[in-house]
Amino acid sequence: RRWKSFMTNNRALSVAVLGKDGVGKSAFTVRALTRRFIGEYDPFLELNYKHSMEIDGQYLALDVLDTAGKNSEEKLERASENTEIYFLLYSTTDKRSFTEAEEIAEYLFETKNIDPSTLTIVATKKDLVHMREVDEYEGRFLAQNYGCAFAQISISEHYTETVSTVQNAIKECI
Repeated sequence: RRWKSFMTNNRALSVAVLGKDGVGKSAFTVRALTRRFIGEYDPFLELNYKHSMEIDGQYLALDVLDTAGKNSEEKLERASENTEIYFLLYSTTDKRSFTEAEEIAEYLFETKNIDPSTLTIVATKKDLVHMREVDEYEGRFLAQNYGCAFAQISISEHYTETVSTVQNAIKECI
């Protein structure tokens, strides 16, 4: 486990939040880091957050890339450079976002050859049941296919789901 190396080297753990535009990447990032929910974001603004998070009584520095705009191979290449933990989001209300998540997962595993323990596939907007286009089993099957973690959350309703998703991914990875 890499926990001691992060603590003794005092360096930040590199995290990338990926997915189609409109799935809640910025809301997920802000909710996880500050526990606040903000519904409106600039869809073209890519941000890097420096943050410290407590995990099992220890503080760990995080360097979080909140990606924005359309996904391309160049963007994914840049976003995955030196990244140690990935959150791949799709919206349960947007089938195209799930298809794009499948393509991004394939890219990460086939091209970047990432370790499955570094990826968590996150289904967002579970509270919008009346608008659902992607069933939970589809996301679970995708995660199972790659051997990575899966979470289905409502970013707007529960900060605990978002925070625990991030904390669990970090614990799994370090």
